[in-house]
Amino acid sequence: MIERLEFIDRINNSYKFKLLFLTSRDGFSQHRFHDICNYQSRTVTIIKVKESNEILGRYNPIEWKSGHSWGTTKDSFIFSFKKNDRIENHILSRVKDEKKAVLFDHSHGPIFGNGDLTIWNVFSTGSCKKNSYEKQIRETGGYF
Repeated sequence: MIERLEFIDRINNSYKFKLLFLTSRDGFSQHRFHDICNYQSRTVTIIKVKESNEILGRYNPIEWKSGHSWGTTKDSFIFSFKKNDRIENHILSRVKDEKKAVLFDHSHGPIFGNGDLTIWNVFSTGSCKKNSYEKQIRETGGYF
């Protein structure tokens, strides 16, 4: 997905992943998230929706910041895997409004698009709605 390949394409690059932030280890504070993740680029966020098998996520190629400003990129995307579906049944949504790919806000967790995938205060609530990305990644636009 990062290289804009399809699942059937061969990956030519290998990736090394490093766990930066984990709520069970680092706490549920948006301030702690920014302390650890600010100035980090090429990050993948994975969210397990409580009391379900649903997985949500996103890729951010640009550095995280605090403050309140928009991050511009054409390479960001959000995704979801529903319940026990096969990996082929994922939803992948690429950014369509490059100027509103990521919202940097010190008072919230990660925000992608204009509410397309938002982790609110203290990482206790999130929401999804289609605005700045191509597709809705959840069946409902409500809170999770």
